[in-house]
Amino acid sequence: ARAISSLVDSPERAGDIAEILVGLWPKRFPSALELSKSLPGAIKHIGHSLHPFSMDKARGFYEDAYAVPREIKYVLDDILYNIAIDQYQVSFSKNPEKTLQELGDFASQDNGIKKLAERVLNYYKEISSFSIPGHGTLQEASCQ
Repeated sequence: ARAISSLVDSPERAGDIAEILVGLWPKRFPSALELSKSLPGAIKHIGHSLHPFSMDKARGFYEDAYAVPREIKYVLDDILYNIAIDQYQVSFSKNPEKTLQELGDFASQDNGIKKLAERVLNYYKEISSFSIPGHGTLQEASCQ
């Protein structure tokens, strides 16, 4: 979060980040200018404003990312990762196997979002294999 905040403290960089976020979620933000003004203070809560998240939407960002300065791309990578973790939480809670399969499918494709999908998949694999003494793992519980 500190790296994100330091990037958006620069008006030019905040504007760049705002432009990209408005492009990805045009219905969520009134304009890039308005978003760039509120971005530094809203950075901790930005993920909640960007739902619904989809890997296809993220793919659009990664296809256009070659034109984005590297430090901004890295910050947006982290923002999209946190949004994806949030977004997949509900589906993972309902059906861990299906969610892991969906993420695995995205991670196995050469589709521009492979690294993001792999990060999210690894996060949920760790949760799935987490063991509570006397109760086993979530993975074991879902197989019963």
